[in-house]
Amino acid sequence: MPYDPENYRLKSIYLPNQLCADAEGMAKSEYMNFSAYVRKLIVEDLKNSSATANS
Repeated sequence: MPYDPENYRLKSIYLPNQLCADAEGMAKSEYMNFSAYVRKLIVEDLKNSSATANS
């Protein structure tokens, strides 16, 4: 599904529906709810970016 900014303009988070669906599927397979999975991804991203910045 192509990204259409008009669909997401009123929301504070800009994620195309397919990404949300994929992430929710992965979250269910890891026995987490969607928000917990997103938090986990953010933490991993922060760890990776700080590791890259420190090297």
